[in-house]
Amino acid sequence: MAKALTAAVRRKMKQAADLFRAFTGCEATSYDEAELPHIEVVVGIGEVVGIAYKAERDGVVEEFFHRFRARSRPRFCVGHDGLSIVIVGGSFEFTERGIVDK
Repeated sequence: MAKALTAAVRRKMKQAADLFRAFTGCEATSYDEAELPHIEVVVGIGEVVGIAYKAERDGVVEEFFHRFRARSRPRFCVGHDGLSIVIVGGSFEFTERGIVDK
């Protein structure tokens, strides 16, 4: 049985779909549920200098690499057990252009 969605969750889903459309040029056709690990303790390893990712944009699969400015870099952390990666903080946003430093 499907869970009833709250108004707040529906707003967030619309915001996510709008962001997906702006970046990829395609409509979001489905939603996936992901069970995220509950991480109570992380260990700070260092700064994230850049992020590489592969995504489809305007019908073409491309590889992207974003190098953060020094003042925009988030922290690279791992869960206490070493099984989860967490990117914390930083001064950036994800837009129709991809990752953009602030």
